[in-house]
Amino acid sequence: SVTCLIVLHSADCNIFGCVICYISLIVLHSADCNIFGCVICYMSLIVLHSADCNIFGCVICYISLIVLHSADCNVFGCVICYMSLIVLHSADCNIFGCVICSMSDCTSLS
Repeated sequence: SVTCLIVLHSADCNIFGCVICYISLIVLHSADCNIFGCVICYMSLIVLHSADCNIFGCVICYISLIVLHSADCNVFGCVICYMSLIVLHSADCNIFGCVICSMSDCTSLS
């Protein structure tokens, strides 16, 4: 169970790693999913673009001036991302790349 206030939940996970995530009322939709797990997501008017996609699904995304960097990428596609001081941690990673991330009640960078 997740105790965080905001839950990013992968609602649709398949072998391609296509994921639809819900951030409160904002929907991040994977518009482009292929075998490499490259994803372009649209957050309202902000575009999260996967700048670096490889077979591991490692992705560097740019949100305006904030950089979400995949610090830990492995064959399962488990990723720990840092958004300014907030840490998005992949709580559930499997071979399909399905991830439940918790934002808000997470460890801050020190």
